[in-house]
Amino acid sequence: MIGGLLVLTVTNFSGIYTLQNLYHDYSNLLYTIGGHSLGQKFENKNVKFSKEQMLREAIDFKEPVVRNYAASIAIKHFSDQYHLSTNRKWVQFFSVFKEIYGKWNYVYDPIEDDYYAKATETIGQLSDDQLFKGDCDDYSIMMAACIKAIGGEVKLVRTLVDQNDRQVGHMYPEVKFGDEKDLETVVYLIKNIFFIEESLNKSVYYYQDSKGFIWLNFDYTDKYPGGKYMSEVRESEIII
Repeated sequence: MIGGLLVLTVTNFSGIYTLQNLYHDYSNLLYTIGGHSLGQKFENKNVKFSKEQMLREAIDFKEPVVRNYAASIAIKHFSDQYHLSTNRKWVQFFSVFKEIYGKWNYVYDPIEDDYYAKATETIGQLSDDQLFKGDCDDYSIMMAACIKAIGGEVKLVRTLVDQNDRQVGHMYPEVKFGDEKDLETVVYLIKNIFFIEESLNKSVYYYQDSKGFIWLNFDYTDKYPGGKYMSEVRESEIII
């Protein structure tokens, strides 16, 4: 016990493993996700993704302007809390979500036409008023490009949403966060560290694929990753 206390004292003052780390690791150990997370049940239609090639070309994550922007917003938020997560990438994904969501303003496409704004084009909008503008397709493209640019895995999903007594199409991004054993830690980080107020009294929604991997909803349905899905229908999906 004395040896353990000595080691903890040294690591605490050296910043390697602080008392704050110890507190959060212990809290995480005791934390049970219970009603804090909900694995969404979906109706998978497996329809071929329309205009897939055009969509992939719009997600130009290898362009320097996209990579540089993604790298800058990946460390803009939560940088002083990296040490509380077991996976540094997760913190950067959360930071990207917070920045893009916070700057997004919905604008409709031209009538009877799907306009896919490239991520480079959307980033260019910042020069006007520091805001992004576009519809769900443009948002999904931008989110996917930035997450891919910093080493993440993204899935884009098309769904059908009931609106004014009719069904309309909607697209949203999902981000991969490991497997089922990682879920409890991810939910703990969202609910207790990074999005405490935004997720208060709300659940973290996710999709578990056939291989057991967990994908978090990164749609603009709420102010935190894992917000409620707009529909239980998965008409089409592609991994970027």
